[in-house]
Amino acid sequence: HYFKTWFPADFTIVMLDFLSVSIAVEDPNGIVRLIRGSRLPRLLRLFRLLRLLRVRSLLEVGSWITNSISNERNAVLFRVFSLILGILVLNHFIACLWYLVGTEGEITWLTQRDMDQAHAYAAALHWSLTQFTPATQNLAPVSFSERIVASAVVLVALVTFSTFLGT
Repeated sequence: HYFKTWFPADFTIVMLDFLSVSIAVEDPNGIVRLIRGSRLPRLLRLFRLLRLLRVRSLLEVGSWITNSISNERNAVLFRVFSLILGILVLNHFIACLWYLVGTEGEITWLTQRDMDQAHAYAAALHWSLTQFTPATQNLAPVSFSERIVASAVVLVALVTFSTFLGT
């Protein structure tokens, strides 16, 4: 079933990623010339967006599982587990964004601390999780871009946490 449905899209994405990496290894400036001279970035984003279609199928599977559970307690537990898992995935992406913003600029939350990459990701994930709860964290935005991201995350967290409590 996989070969008839998702294999062509996955194969195309992997081959385009392989192509871009191999060009960058052979000639670091060659990838820049290739990207500037083509529509490759748009094409890569389009193919990566195709993976979002899998999220829809995952939601359908989750709905089917919820409907097939006959015990109401187990259905509620599955629903809560699904919501927590979704919040954790969202927090992972927010942590990656927070880490990325910390690498841009001379004075950021990341440059003010001496951390290896794993510790920095753990700190970013901790920061992200604390934005969704009334918990404290000693990482604060330093640059303007960090403040913008932090403000947007607080708004997303407010809506997400309120929705979680309301369901």
